Amino acid sequence: MGRPYVTMPFLMPIISQTLRIDATPRRIFRCLVSDPPRLMSWWDALTQHELTHAAPRFIGTLLRYAYLLHGLRLKGEYEIVDFVPSRYLFARTLSGISAVVEVVIDDDGAATTLDFALNYALPGALLGSSTHAPALEAQLEQDISTMLHHLKAEAEQHTHPAQKNSQQT
Repeated sequence: MGRPYVTMPFLMPIISQTLRIDATPRRIFRCLVSDPPRLMSWWDALTQHELTHAAPRFIGTLLRYAYLLHGLRLKGEYEIVDFVPSRYLFARTLSGISAVVEVVIDDDGAATTLDFALNYALPGALLGSSTHAPALEAQLEQDISTMLHHLKAEAEQHTHPAQKNSQQT
C-alpha cells in the first residue's frame, strides 16, 4: 500500500518511523484506535484526545486534540479520511495545525511492522525564526517515537505466547 497522501506539500519535513511489533495486526490496530483517550497515556505532550463524532464505518470520525509543543498549546480537530481495518489509517486535520497522518500495518508472515508518517506545517508565529524549527522537529520526532514504543509495549503485553510463536514461524 503506497503513501498517496503523505506527499502533500507542507512546510516542515515529513516525520516517518517504522517499528517491528511482535503482535498481530489486529491487536496493534485495536490498541491504536479502540480508546482515543488512551493515546494521551502514551504521548505526554498530548493533553486532549477525544472523540467528537463517531462515524458508522469509522471514515468520517472526528476527534479533538490538544498538544503541547515547546510550551505552546496547539489544539484542533482531525478527521479519519481512509481506513482499512487492521491495515491502514489516514487522518487529516480540519483545524489547528495543517497535518496529515498515515499509519500502515503490514504482516509478511515473519514480522508485523507499523509505518507511521506525519506531514505537517507549523504556524509561522510558532516557528519564530529558522533557529526554532530544528528544536520543534526534534521534539515531534521524539514524541512520536515515545508514543510508538508505548503502543508496541501495550500490543506485545497483551499478545499470548502462541500468537508470537505463530508470527515467527
